[in-house]
Amino acid sequence: MLNNCSIMGRLTRDPEIRQTKGGDPLLVAKFGLAVERDYTTEQGEKITDFIEIVAWRKKAEFAEKYLKKQKITDGSVFVTRTGEPFDRSNIWRDMKALCESAGVEPDKVFSHDLRHLFARTYDPLEKDLSRLADTLGHSHISTTRIYTAESGPAHARQLERLELILTT
Repeated sequence: MLNNCSIMGRLTRDPEIRQTKGGDPLLVAKFGLAVERDYTTEQGEKITDFIEIVAWRKKAEFAEKYLKKQKITDGSVFVTRTGEPFDRSNIWRDMKALCESAGVEPDKVFSHDLRHLFARTYDPLEKDLSRLADTLGHSHISTTRIYTAESGPAHARQLERLELILTT
């Protein structure tokens, strides 16, 4: 399994969707994204990275359907109803609205919580801390460990399940 990451950017050309040749053909989507870094040079210029994306199988099918349905051939891939590029302020606003509809205090929820939720969900299923660190973009596993650390009561439950320690 390869590492996954989420990238938001603008299409640099029409996506190329094709099938591989052979007995069991696979759908492949190939496209380029221009991604602006949240960084400016000393001269005040924004940095733009040009990234080639290749998606396989279901991700390629999703890309093909989404891009065709949205009639996207260039520009931003994820846009608001008004056609503006989707950014973190849109996510922030939507999260706060979801909090209110769920009866959760909005000032207790932050977008970074989604990273923690992902890590806490991924870790017990995959049990691969190194791959999780790569997926989250952490350069040190010790950072990822913070996301997945268990409490004392959780450790006690795990030991009880093993039935190696008898308590009286």
